[in-house]
Amino acid sequence: MDVVPPETILSPIFPVPTDKSIVKECSNDLKYNQLSGKKIHGFYIEKVLGEGGFGIVYKCHATTKKGNIVSGAFKSEMNLNHNAPSVGLLFECKILQKLEEAENNVNFVSLYGCGSRKNFTFMIMSLLGPNLYDICCYLPGEKFEFSTWIRVVYQMLQSIKSLHSIGYIHNDLKPSNFTIGDKDIENGSVIIYLIDFGLSRLYGTKDFPKPPVFNGEKKALEYIGTITHCSPNAHKRTELGRRDDMFSWMFLMMDFYNELPWRRCETDEQIEECKMNCNYDTYSKYLPKSCAPIIKHIINLTTYEEPKYDQLFDKLKKIMKENKIKMDDYYQWELLPAEAKKILNLKIDLRKIKKCKEKEKVTKLSGRNSSKRGRNDKNSTRKSHSKRKDIKICSGNNQNNKSDKNIPSKKLPPGVCDKGLIEVEATNFSQRGDATQFSKHNPINTVVNNVVNNFSCLMGYKGNKKAKTHATIDNAQEKALTEEFYRVGNQNIEEKIEKKIKTVESKRNMP
Repeated sequence: MDVVPPETILSPIFPVPTDKSIVKECSNDLKYNQLSGKKIHGFYIEKVLGEGGFGIVYKCHATTKKGNIVSGAFKSEMNLNHNAPSVGLLFECKILQKLEEAENNVNFVSLYGCGSRKNFTFMIMSLLGPNLYDICCYLPGEKFEFSTWIRVVYQMLQSIKSLHSIGYIHNDLKPSNFTIGDKDIENGSVIIYLIDFGLSRLYGTKDFPKPPVFNGEKKALEYIGTITHCSPNAHKRTELGRRDDMFSWMFLMMDFYNELPWRRCETDEQIEECKMNCNYDTYSKYLPKSCAPIIKHIINLTTYEEPKYDQLFDKLKKIMKENKIKMDDYYQWELLPAEAKKILNLKIDLRKIKKCKEKEKVTKLSGRNSSKRGRNDKNSTRKSHSKRKDIKICSGNNQNNKSDKNIPSKKLPPGVCDKGLIEVEATNFSQRGDATQFSKHNPINTVVNNVVNNFSCLMGYKGNKKAKTHATIDNAQEKALTEEFYRVGNQNIEEKIEKKIKTVESKRNMP
């Protein structure tokens, strides 16, 4: 049976290719993984950025009507039965279009175009930076400091609210599905993007409920999303709604600030059991005391109830105000050493933050990995035990292609060890109390910590969650990363660190 291809969409900023130019592309016989060096619908396809089981993401570029060259991400997925277009990719395009129409797409990628060829379906979007999971791997303790944490949490909530406003829930909120990208023109701050809508769906209402995803006899562990961050309700045969995205948001807050209650569970069954036994008292141990109202609100939400987003935003703003944090302050990744930025392909220069005598208002800042229903996150912070089940029910995803960036540790140079930081890391979270007790934000942030501790993390001085969980280390990747750090000239790396420390110390002592 012949399948009618979907309508090709192209952003108005690009010139529409002529039929003659499309024929010259000779793309009908190409497969989704043969596009490097080719031209598709006016876009020149460059190197591969990422690869999954059914699709590949390439870097691409095209010339706008004004003559500017714009880089983008070209995502292609193979067509399956009877050359039918990839439904998942077209569904993602549909969501991005709806967000753009609703003018709610600040925390989402710009859709440059989408369409289909004989063997593959493609989507072209704006090019983004690394995801939050990858960034955390290069931070001391693999956690955000308080100022970065509260603003990341704020922006994540904005993206969730925007998605809910067009009638959809995400169903797979996790660290690797949030990335950083452009600066916000309004206040110069970095924008955090929500990506990957492979598990998104319309949520139900009292008048129009949605049936549970699973039915029939239960034969194995069931859940929707990523087991480490999905809602407790995702393990049950119940209808999922906006409250379940809010649960995932709360788990992300815990993960970026402290750790998840089931962090040390070894199996999926143990994680499920731990989730089912968690309550307010459990969650409150993993977040600052000031977040107590947020926890209470989320755990008391019902299936069809709309979360009180404005109250949550107000609470986050109040916490920022109490800690003298502004939305345009530096984010922690902006202060990473050049070596880390190079590996992350993090092309962010330090922004010039405007100094204002008056109190600045916290302004609102108003993005896909290939996803399968119910899988272990290849980017989760625990040891992976995923095995693909023979049945359709959610189970693990064995796409563990991403190697751990674990560098062999060396002897710590004299003076590098920061006792204060080690004490904070070693302190039990339940004894920390609120953020104000230990993390007053300073934009300059004793640059010694930013240099020394980031170098310590990068060079293997600091412990690594993945190392602790005995995750597999890719030897080739490890070698490449090690060579990258030592390619700093003839000078010994330890001498370079000490030199940086002395330079910083001397600047601090200047009148």
